[in-house]
Amino acid sequence: DEDHFQLSEALKGFEQARLIVRTGGGLLYERLFPRREWAWKEAAGRNQGNKKACEYLLVKNGPAEEEGVDDP
Repeated sequence: DEDHFQLSEALKGFEQARLIVRTGGGLLYERLFPRREWAWKEAAGRNQGNKKACEYLLVKNGPAEEEGVDDP
């Protein structure tokens, strides 16, 4: 958990850069990357067994907050 906390703290220093974090979600990420500050975009992913798994792209400071993550 400490690594995740350090990542979230480090990313707080970026006010203009577009940030994207890939995660499987969970309560820890809900707390560290709140939806009021980050756009949570559901994406199709794969787990270590190559089975379909839900994952999220957390986006901040970019057009993807209002539009799709793929937008330039």
